[in-house]
Amino acid sequence: MDHICMCVWYRGSVKKQHLWAAVTVCWLSASILGFIPMFGWHNEDTTTRENSTITCHFITVIPMQYMVNFNFLACILPPTIIMMALYLLLFNMISKQLRKEVGRPVESRSFYRKERRLANSLALVLVLFAVCWLPLHIMDTLDYYKIVKVPTVAIHIGILLSHANSAVNPIVYAFKVPKIKKAYKSILTKLTSTEQKEDQSSQTLENNGSSNSNSIVRCTMKINPQVVLATNQNG
Repeated sequence: MDHICMCVWYRGSVKKQHLWAAVTVCWLSASILGFIPMFGWHNEDTTTRENSTITCHFITVIPMQYMVNFNFLACILPPTIIMMALYLLLFNMISKQLRKEVGRPVESRSFYRKERRLANSLALVLVLFAVCWLPLHIMDTLDYYKIVKVPTVAIHIGILLSHANSAVNPIVYAFKVPKIKKAYKSILTKLTSTEQKEDQSSQTLENNGSSNSNSIVRCTMKINPQVVLATNQNG
């Protein structure tokens, strides 16, 4: 009962303003961390005095010290481990509550089952993130500290995995989160309905054009039928 009261209190106290503030803080912090190389932490060609620029390739511009020590070991790996630990604690707590709720009202059990389904969806997103991004960062770390010589093909596969994560997330959200699935369906319904309306309007215009041309021919035949017959005979 105490856990249900805490959940009700959480839903009542946390409002949209708080959620927007949290999302804004996350995006601002990510933007600042992402723009750090532009603020000066990047490679420059100091061999010539005339030109201090280099070819704009990612590996030649972005230093591996930034990618390994700062981006991975400081900004990605610790939050990923903390989030995995929190999800394990969450699943453990929900499982205990479901075992305790056996024989109790259906409302409380359905509430925890709904929360477990949502936690499963978010945990799947986190696992996909780890599977897609950790291999590339681990290979960069091994190569930077010269522990193992990583083949170029393996680096390219890791880059493809990291890009694939952005393509997989919308699919996971669409199948696992009901609200996002509903939003996708409404967008697809609007797109298909507008296309059908455009097709119907184009067909209507074509039918109107053909009917107008037929009416013009008929009017011409009624006004001067001899001329029409003469042209037909000449043809």
